[in-house]
Formats: sequence, C-alpha cells, structure tokens
Amino acid sequence: MNLVNNDRMTKIISVVLATVFGVLLVSLVVNAATTISTNVQTDGTLSVTGASTLTGNVAAAGTLDVTGLTSMIQASSTRFSVHGTAYFGGSATTSITSAGVITLTNGETIANATNGTITLTADVMKMVGTASTSAIRVGDEADATLLNGLVSGYCTIADLSITASSTGTTLCSGATGVVSGDRVFVMATGTIPNNFVVQAASSSADTIIQIDILNIATTTADSGTDDTGIRSFWFWATR
Repeated sequence: MNLVNNDRMTKIISVVLATVFGVLLVSLVVNAATTISTNVQTDGTLSVTGASTLTGNVAAAGTLDVTGLTSMIQASSTRFSVHGTAYFGGSATTSITSAGVITLTNGETIANATNGTITLTADVMKMVGTASTSAIRVGDEADATLLNGLVSGYCTIADLSITASSTGTTLCSGATGVVSGDRVFVMATGTIPNNFVVQAASSSADTIIQIDILNIATTTADSGTDDTGIRSFWFWATR
C-alpha cells in the first residue's frame, strides 16, 4: 500500500514540476527577444507594441495602414520600390506609374517614352531660374534649332557719316550677354532717317555688335554725306 501511495505521489510531483517549468518557459519566451526563422501567418489582427524593424520587403495583398513614423532598412540596391503606381502627398493625386510617367496634381504629365526625350504636357510651361549649362530645342521636329543661349537687350552706336549709295560700318556697344559668334538680329529703338537701312549685323567680340548701315540716297538732296546720329538698337542674339 505504501509503495502504491509513493508511486502516486511521485507522479503528482512530476506533473506539478512539469507545469511549473512550462509556465516559466512560456514567461521567458514572451518577455525576452524572440527570433522566428519561418513565416508567420495570422487570420486575425497582429498587434506589435514597441519598435519594429523590417529588414526585408513588405508586401500587402490588401490595404497597408501605417500610423506614426515608419522606417524601412535598405533592401538590396534600392531604398523604396513599387511594382505598380505610387501615390505621393496624402490625398493629392501626384503619382508615378511603373512606366515612369509622372502625373502631377492638376493632371500635367512628365514622361520619357522615347529614349533621350522628355515630354512635358501642360497648357502653360514656365521655366524659373537659370539653365547655364543646358540647351533647348523648341518644337518636336527633328531639324528644330538647338539653342545653347538666347539673350536680348539694346546697344548704342556713335554718330556715323555715310556717303550716299554706300555702306558704313559701326560698332554697337553695351550689348550685354552677346558673345563672339552669336547670330544677331537688330532693329532701331526709335526712328532713324529714311535714307538709312540696316544691312547686316554680326558679333565678333563679346558685348559688341557690328552693324552695316546703307545710305540709299532716295533724293538728289540726299546725294551727299549724311549722319546717322547717336542711335540705339534692340537686339536678339542666339547661339
């Protein structure tokens, strides 16, 4: 009888000890850092209290809601990648498609479907700032002129005496922005005597435009020498 009772007591003590050790083990696992090397799937809500670090890609089949500050450690060679369309700005409609088309808030788009060509779609195009090292081409024609610079302003010539039916050459100084070799177009800022005609304009030095002026001598009275007077000319110069 004593042997039976002793055996029963031994079993009871074993069960109690197993239960105590199980509770302690669960407590240690829950309260310590845990590393899971396999996938975790839940049909309910997964709540995490404290900081969470995600070192791989995050995929959501439905809606992924994130409240507060979220940090994603670099994955492979990119910081952030989207396989579909990415939307930015909260409720704004700015987006980037997987094809690289950027749609702005009011529907304007920026795209480069053609390699080497960026297409901007907007009713009004404004460029603010300076483009000192770039070139532009206006129009989508292949032979449209490539512009590396465009300046405008006015310059001034000194009084020049020109004999009737001959051409005089003068230098128009103060043409700020003009450099040697620019293609230059000029016109008078005010009236000049009717017998004078601007024949040509060119630039062989910075800030100076060379102008050829013809004295056409329309009447007998104009058959002598005439003076242009001090004149200013508007100019456009491209390069």
